[in-house]
Amino acid sequence: MNRVTFCIAAAIAAICSLCPAQTADPGNAGKSKSTLERWGILKRKAPTATPSPSGGIPEPPVQPEGASSTNQAKPSSGQKLPPLKADASAKTKPKPQSATTKSEPKASTAAPKKGMSATHSASTDTIMLSSWPTGKKLVALTYDDGPHPKFTPILLDMLAEKKVKATFFLLGQQIKEFPKVAARTVAEGHELANHTYDHKSLPSLSEDKIVQELTRTEDLLTSVAGQRGPLMRPPYGASNPKVREICRQLGYRVILWDIDTNDWRGRPTQHMKSNILTNAQDGSIILMHDRYQSSIDASAAVIDELRSRGFEFVTVSEMLSHPRIAAKSVTQGEKNRPADVGGPVQTPPPANAETR
Repeated sequence: MNRVTFCIAAAIAAICSLCPAQTADPGNAGKSKSTLERWGILKRKAPTATPSPSGGIPEPPVQPEGASSTNQAKPSSGQKLPPLKADASAKTKPKPQSATTKSEPKASTAAPKKGMSATHSASTDTIMLSSWPTGKKLVALTYDDGPHPKFTPILLDMLAEKKVKATFFLLGQQIKEFPKVAARTVAEGHELANHTYDHKSLPSLSEDKIVQELTRTEDLLTSVAGQRGPLMRPPYGASNPKVREICRQLGYRVILWDIDTNDWRGRPTQHMKSNILTNAQDGSIILMHDRYQSSIDASAAVIDELRSRGFEFVTVSEMLSHPRIAAKSVTQGEKNRPADVGGPVQTPPPANAETR
């Protein structure tokens, strides 16, 4: 038994000698714990916050690609978020802004300058219009293609005598050649508006050329009037979505007409007078050119007659400053105009003909 007991005791001692002593070593215990914790931190490093270098608020965690979180980082004050990518599955995708975009124009919140009306409302009607009924029996005389060195001063004398203010759609090349006539026009209280630089049909031009036609004239108008006006009229009345969108982005209303005197065709004074008196209604915009004596004579003849009927003559911007009421009945002049002005309303003249 002693021999057996001794062998068992020896075996137990041998086994015990192979196991490490379970002593509490504070230093080793700390190192062991630190190591475990370090491995744990490394395994969680991606989704946990990293300390800010300055010791302040920790930076937001970096989300692994494809992960989602409701606790996404918010931009700091003054920082802009990058634009969101379009969802390919969405029914409506954002379209790039271009001159051909058929978006509804937004209302202008900018206050109009003195003597000017606001340039837009939310309706496309106010971007391109041919009349503006207000219930106040207002009519507007408008003259294109000036200033003319001979006939514009004669017209201005007549309008001053009749105490009528009109709207003149000027060509940039004419302003450049006859700046004193243009300056006199605005000095006498008339409205100046943009009729492009050299009377090209805008739908046939590139976007850059259209912008040039308008901005060159705009600069010249500003030089004589001190400020640009909010109105333009395309040569021949020709426009398309590209032209209208460029005008919208430049802040213009496109002004057409509901009464065309066709003075450029050589119509006699009596013919033009009859046309105007037959078709004039509340909100009418009358088209003439300040380069013909017959137009001046017809203007003088209709002013007295229309006033006797209770009409008041105003500039286009003055007319647009009043709220618009329900559309008036269609005049013969409007019946003769195409509904969608995609091409010229007036037939362009031959290459050697005088501009209109």
